Amino acid sequence: KLYLGDARELLPAVLGALEQVDVFLHDSDHSYDHMTFELEQALPRLAHGGLLLSDDTHLHGAWDDFCARHGLPPGRVGQLGLTRNRSSA
Repeated sequence: KLYLGDARELLPAVLGALEQVDVFLHDSDHSYDHMTFELEQALPRLAHGGLLLSDDTHLHGAWDDFCARHGLPPGRVGQLGLTRNRSSA
């Protein structure tokens, strides 16, 4: 299903309607605050072992800060950040 609009308004409801997600990719507004917002919204719904990805992680420290805060390894392939959820959703 396609949702169009502001992720700050839509994402909490969309993720809240799902039991869990296996993969989440952030590739929208790449500001520090917005990247952090989306990652923080996604992590509680991410399945154990699920993949969390973020594009353009080279722009600032949001990816590294988020991973450090949650004890996740801040992996990278080029500019794409990737990590696996270690906890149960």
